[in-house]
Amino acid sequence: MTSGLTGADEFRHETTGEANWQENYMFLGWDEDRSVGIYLHLGHLPDRGMVDARVLVSVGGQVVSAAEEVAGVECLAVPWVDADIVDPLVRWRLRCASHGQPGYDEHGWLAAGRTGGSLPVGFDIEFESVVPAVDYAAAWSKMGVSNIFSHHYEAGCRWRGRVTLGGSDIECSGMLIRDHSWGPRNLVDAVDLAWWMPVVADDGRSFTTGTSLLRRGEWVGLMLEERGDGPELISTDQWVRVDGLPAPNGRDVVRAYLLRI
Repeated sequence: MTSGLTGADEFRHETTGEANWQENYMFLGWDEDRSVGIYLHLGHLPDRGMVDARVLVSVGGQVVSAAEEVAGVECLAVPWVDADIVDPLVRWRLRCASHGQPGYDEHGWLAAGRTGGSLPVGFDIEFESVVPAVDYAAAWSKMGVSNIFSHHYEAGCRWRGRVTLGGSDIECSGMLIRDHSWGPRNLVDAVDLAWWMPVVADDGRSFTTGTSLLRRGEWVGLMLEERGDGPELISTDQWVRVDGLPAPNGRDVVRAYLLRI
């Protein structure tokens, strides 16, 4: 499988005016030793002229989150986010600083629902990819599914930096998964339910990602692995798997580390 990614893909993409067009960045990090998790999602919604921004920090089970819609056309231009793409597809410095609410809402999701908050929340981190990002462009056809996210790539990284929760700053390091997609989201009649399981292993030297999709009453799925020499399709089984369970070809799908947040 080959990738058509270039450094320019890291930056903002112009909307085409197609229905349900979006651009989304997502970052998920975990420090196992300190039980610290970070989450940032930025979504440009051109139909509304807005960027939807959401951040969450978890420290030892304590959670604070912030959510806000900001008028604009670029995800990385949200006022309380500062992204420095030092080396496209390899290294970033990412900072965000907002104020949020503790805990979860009644449904178990983010407590902050565009209603503000008073607790400082955010992070100032650097992350790098050891192996190339995985481009999903060639994957959808393996599942017999149209490219429902148009353009979509993921990368496993290692990260370090400072995490803020309330009045505390914590120096952290660990594994991070990031995701970038843009184009029409053709989800109608395409997917009823989906599972996604990206995994960073071996201090960033292995990145495995997989998905299981329920569509029209049938499950389809695949798993891809990148260890530095191009993404390998390691399973077309309909179920993504957790640590230790074998794929149909006899290889363990997850070798070392499962990102949890």
